[in-house]
Amino acid sequence: MTQVSLGVAAEVLNISRTSASQLTEAGVLGAVSMRGNRRLVDLDVVQAVAERPPVATVTAPRALVVRLGLTAAVADSWRHYVGWCEDWPREDKENAIRGDWRIRAKSVLLPCHIVALVGPVVVGVFEAVAAEQVGDRLRFTVQPASSEANRAFTGKLLRLPQGPVIKRLGQTSDSPRRDAVNISVDPDASPQDRDIAGTSVLSSGREGVTTLHT
Repeated sequence: MTQVSLGVAAEVLNISRTSASQLTEAGVLGAVSMRGNRRLVDLDVVQAVAERPPVATVTAPRALVVRLGLTAAVADSWRHYVGWCEDWPREDKENAIRGDWRIRAKSVLLPCHIVALVGPVVVGVFEAVAAEQVGDRLRFTVQPASSEANRAFTGKLLRLPQGPVIKRLGQTSDSPRRDAVNISVDPDASPQDRDIAGTSVLSSGREGVTTLHT
């Protein structure tokens, strides 16, 4: 069994070393061993992840895409962690993607699918059935995704560039706000730049603070 450094894993996956580190912490790249100060992962696992098929963005159902940051414990009353870990029980995974997202309630049409990304890897798919406004943020109530959504997203890759990005998922409709356009906006963008119709790609930080906004 061949083991490789995170730098080599990043090259195989065509991602940054930071994203490779996030995937490692999330347990997506399997068991980790140490050689001195270097973390090593199995090359076979890395190659298997790299060979996952991409999301078919034209035919996929409409979805809200959330980018999860590094795993960290939090002292919230309703969740234990932010980020993602493959070994967490389902409740902790669901709570990690529920919120709190800085997004206007009117920007989200419920029910909707929520696709959770760590780096380019889809790690979870859920259905948001309700949302609670908490200050300027939104907290979702979620349930297991439909079989259609799982077929479209589970076990696949969705590569999004860093920074502002527009990504269309699914079929368009007559209403621009109902188009499955996923938009991420830099946190320092002006309010005018943020005022874009569609569904956001959201991002969580180590403290669970969301950094993107429609």
